[in-house]
Amino acid sequence: MGRHVQIIGIKNVEIGKGSTLGDFFWLNVNHRDQRKRVRIGNYSNIGRNNFFTVGEELIIGDYFLSSCYCSIIGASHKNDDPFTPYVISGVTSGSSIKIGCNVFMGAHSMVIGGVNIGFGSIIGAGALVNKDIPPLSIVVGNPAKIIKRYSFRQKKWVDVDNLDEEDILDENEYLKLIKTKYQRIGPALHAASERIGWL
Repeated sequence: MGRHVQIIGIKNVEIGKGSTLGDFFWLNVNHRDQRKRVRIGNYSNIGRNNFFTVGEELIIGDYFLSSCYCSIIGASHKNDDPFTPYVISGVTSGSSIKIGCNVFMGAHSMVIGGVNIGFGSIIGAGALVNKDIPPLSIVVGNPAKIIKRYSFRQKKWVDVDNLDEEDILDENEYLKLIKTKYQRIGPALHAASERIGWL
């Protein structure tokens, strides 16, 4: 865990083995009860200066990686009455966000609302994801647009129009391939904190 990590609602959070939380990460679980509303998979790295605000739930698969200044927004302040100060208006019940295994969020990217992001996907730097993303996609822009998908048959990223759905494995097969090839992965300590790696 990096420096100055703030988790509001720690009892509602489950973090997998070998995972790291970067410096100045802020995780806010807005609806705190007996339920695990946040699950971060094994061998995942939450980058420095990330902000996650959770509504209903946030599920992140194994091997997730976010760069710096990424945001996941699953809840917001209520805006029913513009004459009530938003600072005291309360928080929406929010959305469920599910992120598959081995997803990478580039610097300053953002996920907003109730979306599912398929396994093996890459969210380009500065992208804003506000709708579902299928597995093994590369998305860029605001709002995010799919520009490539990975073909197992061709063993490369291809234009969206050149992909057969038969080219896609299911997530369990995909995760099994990764675990077979990479049986041991150490935590990303150098990426998590400025305490590691100074000359």
